[in-house]
Amino acid sequence: VSNFLPTHLDTIILDPRTSIVPAVNQIELHPLFLQKETVDYCRKKSIIIQSYSPLAQGNSILLECPSILSIVNTYRRERIDSNSSNNDNEITAAQICLLWAIQHGFAVIPRSSQPQRIIQNAKALYLRPLTSDEMEIIDNITQTNEGRDGQS
Repeated sequence: VSNFLPTHLDTIILDPRTSIVPAVNQIELHPLFLQKETVDYCRKKSIIIQSYSPLAQGNSILLECPSILSIVNTYRRERIDSNSSNNDNEITAAQICLLWAIQHGFAVIPRSSQPQRIIQNAKALYLRPLTSDEMEIIDNITQTNEGRDGQS
């Protein structure tokens, strides 16, 4: 299903004619818009959350958020301090946001038509996990409607 809130899910799950628990609920979900009630409901029902627009459509409110940029800078310093033979010290806010979603257990489907960005986004899978403090920092930047799909 797509964009089903708990009330919509209850309708199809509790209706004796359907009584189907969806396998996946695709919802807009990113650090600016963590739909906690829907996420909690889906987890209780073992419904996978698929996050479309996990980067808030590239919204600068998210990708230039001081809290996220601070985490990006921590990752960059760690790479430099470790004298990594990996010359790719470029860590992006997008990678941190994707890692946050993945660590929350969300299936993410970031959209890009730029091959370089697609590769860059995939590299989020190879970063060290965010610490619990870093996860909490990102969790706490959630806003009401600001940064939502199609809204500013």
